[in-house]
Amino acid sequence: MLDDITTTIKAQLYERVTSPLLGSFLISWCLINYKLILILFSSLTAPEKITYIEFNLFSSVQDHMLKGVFFPLLATLAIILVYPYPAAKIYEISRTNRKKLKEIQQKIDDETPITRDEARKIRKAAVQIQIEFEEQTKRKDSEIEILKLSVHQLTEESNAIIPREKDLAAKIQELETMTALQRSEITHLNNENEKYKEYLDSSLGYYSQKNYSSPNKNTPHTSEITNNSVSHEKLITKIKEYLKDTRIFQHQDTKIKAINNQILLDYPYGGQIEAYKLGEMDPADFAKSFVEITDTAKSIWSKRPSYKL
Repeated sequence: MLDDITTTIKAQLYERVTSPLLGSFLISWCLINYKLILILFSSLTAPEKITYIEFNLFSSVQDHMLKGVFFPLLATLAIILVYPYPAAKIYEISRTNRKKLKEIQQKIDDETPITRDEARKIRKAAVQIQIEFEEQTKRKDSEIEILKLSVHQLTEESNAIIPREKDLAAKIQELETMTALQRSEITHLNNENEKYKEYLDSSLGYYSQKNYSSPNKNTPHTSEITNNSVSHEKLITKIKEYLKDTRIFQHQDTKIKAINNQILLDYPYGGQIEAYKLGEMDPADFAKSFVEITDTAKSIWSKRPSYKL
């Protein structure tokens, strides 16, 4: 709180002291009452100072008013209102005279011939400036050439990239078209596969899981299969359906494939893919191949650890 009050008082005093009116008044008052200031700072005792001031400096009310207020105020008004006009005029005259002196000096310098040493120094400085200018010009020209080369390279790369992008877009379009055609072909093959399954079910006497009593050779599922010459794909399809319906591998993601006449089985176990040989297909005897391969599959599941190839 005291710090705030002190700061406020200092700010107010600073504003008053820096004011043109108050500053001029204080200077005028000190000049007019210089005797009072000398007495105050003299070596006299306080009673002697007071006695001298009352009887010699301010002996009447008129002295207090004239020396304390009127004369300092009059001097202050003169300083503020009158002084700027002659000061401005004198400053103008001073600047004019200084300008004239410079012109005279320049005229004398122009008419005075330079010495050989001065001419040599000037010529040397001019040559140095010319050399620096040429070096800067060469450096800038080199930078410009480098920038032009960079722009040219970027332009060529851009021109090379644009056709490449067009080729990629065309290839992407071609791949999309091929993908659409393959999807259409897959759909067509799935439809044909369904028709073929229906044909096998009706021609070979194969029905769903509810027709099984037990997965062995004497069940209708295998006994009703006649001797027919079939391809690997048909046999693999029948084996997959059999494994799915009988749940021999407990819904494992088994995969059946054929290499020549060898029928192979892949299925995951313990995070790895294990491969087994189910048997060899006899194209002339579908039923025999089917029964032998399904029996091998059941044996693989019951003796899986010891049957691996």
